Amino acid sequence: MEAKIYLEKRDCYQYPSSEAYFSPHIQYPEYPFSKDTLSSFPNEIYDMVRNSLYGLGLDKQRFGTKEWNPLGDYVQHGKRILLKPNWVVSSNVIGGLDCTVTHPSIIRCLVDYCIIAGAKTIEIGDAPVQGCDFNLLMEKHGYNRIFVFFRNRNIDILVTDFRLTITKTTLKRVLLPEKNPNIKPKNTVEFDLKEASYFNSLTDKSIYQIADYHSNKLNTRHNADHHQYLISKAIVDADLIINLPKPKTHRFAGITAAQKNFIGICSDKEYLPHYRKGTPQKGGDESNHSTVLGNWLSFFNKQRCKCVEKKNIPLQFLFAVMQYGTHVLKDIFVPKQYAHGKWHGNDTIWRTILDLNLILLYGDSNGTLDFNATPRNVLNIGDLIIAGEKNGPLKPEPKPLGVILASNNCTVFDYVFCKITGFDYNLIPAIRHSINNKLFVNNLTADILLNSNVSNLNNVPLSQISFPSEWHFIPNPSWKEIL
Repeated sequence: MEAKIYLEKRDCYQYPSSEAYFSPHIQYPEYPFSKDTLSSFPNEIYDMVRNSLYGLGLDKQRFGTKEWNPLGDYVQHGKRILLKPNWVVSSNVIGGLDCTVTHPSIIRCLVDYCIIAGAKTIEIGDAPVQGCDFNLLMEKHGYNRIFVFFRNRNIDILVTDFRLTITKTTLKRVLLPEKNPNIKPKNTVEFDLKEASYFNSLTDKSIYQIADYHSNKLNTRHNADHHQYLISKAIVDADLIINLPKPKTHRFAGITAAQKNFIGICSDKEYLPHYRKGTPQKGGDESNHSTVLGNWLSFFNKQRCKCVEKKNIPLQFLFAVMQYGTHVLKDIFVPKQYAHGKWHGNDTIWRTILDLNLILLYGDSNGTLDFNATPRNVLNIGDLIIAGEKNGPLKPEPKPLGVILASNNCTVFDYVFCKITGFDYNLIPAIRHSINNKLFVNNLTADILLNSNVSNLNNVPLSQISFPSEWHFIPNPSWKEIL
């Protein structure tokens, strides 16, 4: 399908209250509920999302009539639709949740259009970080209000935490893993990309690592012979995926937007390489250079992760304290040394991101990829009403933009988001390796036009677009050196 992208900009920098279940304040011709469900307060977010669907040209001829069905361009009546928000964490003490996770008002609007499309199954799911309190997040940020609204109207919405393992945290850094009782192995599909993986070009001596997990299991899944991922079955069963990223800066990847949001389709984090042990001089990307304090920090982290796996609380606490103390010393004596792959020299995470996007587009329920098949339909609706800058993705600070960004292509979405931030996309590996790659984008960037309700941004080739400097983001500190 030809890549399309649309940007809706308004002077709207706050989200509506949950008091009216994030309902619209206007009875649009296609609105599937009665007039008494309308909000008595303005809900400009609903109108912006609706206008973005029209801006993509979806069911354009019937817009303004009760028959308007924008998602009908992607799915027929009676199909499965999955909404994939960013539900990464349940708290952000620095910038709050509005700049950290997808806002429920965005989800409410799109569920309405799933109902208009006659979806047989509507599911909303994500795999947050292991320490996220899923139930707390649903209640705290107002998602449960949406689910109450639909439940009261006998509309069944599936809400799924894709994680097989969840973690409770005590004493700040002591992690207690436990099984998620709501997800079973039968709800997942294992893929082995082998030579199709973006890791295939690396040496078989690479040692892969991920924060808060011992690396043994990870390296049985990623090595010279295998590159495996455990994916939620809901992804490969969906006829349409609506991707709802919360675009932010990112300590590993530079940015997180449409492509990176699909890290959350993997049900087991121990399948996800985040960095490689060592320095670039030795084939790794854990740190920019080797120092005694950096080596200690790596060692203590490895020992702590072993204790997490073995549920040895006293030793885990001891190594966590030693790791913290070493981090403090490192920041004093070698402040320009990065650790744990959290820097602009990370050469690992982009490979994980693009592997997962290959699965998203070409994977089937048998765990195989078919690059000759028509790619799976993905519609991206990005929540940049309040985006996140600085210490993203877990503790960003608010970047109010008043923008909804919509595209039917993840790579094109991320390319335009880079332009918004003011970052050079060539310095963001996931975009650099996918933007002119036929597996990800069917048409060349030079041939794709940005459409917008802003006159000087409308009908402009992507290569020529320029956004106001006040839209630009402050990058994560570990990327500031190059961005």
